Amino acid sequence: MVVFAAGYFWLDVRQRARIDRGVKRHRTDFTVYQYAARALKHGEDPYEATNPRGYRYVYPPLLAVLLQPIADWEPQDAALVFYILSVAALLLAIVWLRRLGTAWPPVIAAAVICLGFAHQGFQRGQVTHILLALQVGALVCLLDRRFVCAGLWLGLGAAIRLTPLLPAYAVGLGLLAAAFTRKGWMPPLRFGGGLAGGLCLGFVLIPWLWLGGARASDVSDRWVEVTQQVYGANVDLEAEYQINEWRFKNQAPRRVLGTWIGWGQGVDFEKERPLFPGGEEPAALSVGAGVVTWGLVLLAALLAIVFLRDPGGTAYGAVYAAIVLLPVLMTRYTWPTHYLMAAPAIVFAAQRGVRSAAVIVLLAGTVLFYAAHAKALEPIGQAGCLMLACVGFLVLLLVRRRREAAA
Repeated sequence: MVVFAAGYFWLDVRQRARIDRGVKRHRTDFTVYQYAARALKHGEDPYEATNPRGYRYVYPPLLAVLLQPIADWEPQDAALVFYILSVAALLLAIVWLRRLGTAWPPVIAAAVICLGFAHQGFQRGQVTHILLALQVGALVCLLDRRFVCAGLWLGLGAAIRLTPLLPAYAVGLGLLAAAFTRKGWMPPLRFGGGLAGGLCLGFVLIPWLWLGGARASDVSDRWVEVTQQVYGANVDLEAEYQINEWRFKNQAPRRVLGTWIGWGQGVDFEKERPLFPGGEEPAALSVGAGVVTWGLVLLAALLAIVFLRDPGGTAYGAVYAAIVLLPVLMTRYTWPTHYLMAAPAIVFAAQRGVRSAAVIVLLAGTVLFYAAHAKALEPIGQAGCLMLACVGFLVLLLVRRRREAAA
């Protein structure tokens, strides 16, 4: 196993991180993080720094702060450190998922379906494996009723990338709902304390200790500005951040909806981007994306109030895992590696059999998505096959858990 992991790094991950072979062969996102860390270390703006391919950093400051010790290393050497951390995080997540799944077949099903997502995360040096471990670890803590620890992990995860805030919000809401039905105020207070501690560590204390108060405050302000730009409906991500959100590999609802609207209007396409009249995106695109986002926030709240009151209940783990997956349907761009967050939900869906309808639907969508990498089949990916399969998977998982809870 160690030999395989080392060979995989040397032959694939390391080669992608090298910069001495030219920009076209430099195919990793890790240097986005590293170059932001380098700019931060040398007193420059980490949100203006660009990696060799022109990509810019958009995450909260914490990750750039934590990478300070390897900021000036050669990219391929720094990528090794990050790869080891990612492998360790994934293995830890698998161990915890085995504990949640009670048997190996559900975990193996999750590993098979998510293999491509995990592979692309390693290739690109993405932080997804670490976020997966933090959120699965939080679920283990919740089921053990270690609420402070669960909140801490989710708070630190949110300081790396904001998506763990959704399960944190749902867990907190569920515990509050239980408290109002006279089940005690200590669980939500302990969870809230742990969450506040994790957020304080990630957003305030660690940056303040490393950078100093004034510098940390300036960097945080820049992050807020960048976040508003990246998720603003009228910002051209390709022009500003070198992010081509119209590639079929972006399986986010906003991109899929835009493609469908373009097909419906019969507009021309340029590199998969619909050329809407006047160069302006239709209002229906922004409205539709907003409805999806806020609808999912409301759905998370309803699921929390109904199912997340008592950690350890029949449907608790499955509903939590479904909420962990919801952010892939909320963000403006969702690459394949982000779908690694489906792993916990797959484990719960496969507990009653790996051939369950939910598992089959997601597996079919995943196979179609990778088949769409063939030029002739690209329209399948453009139509959002993986995103639609994810929606179907979540519906089937939640409906079955609702029936089980009712029974």
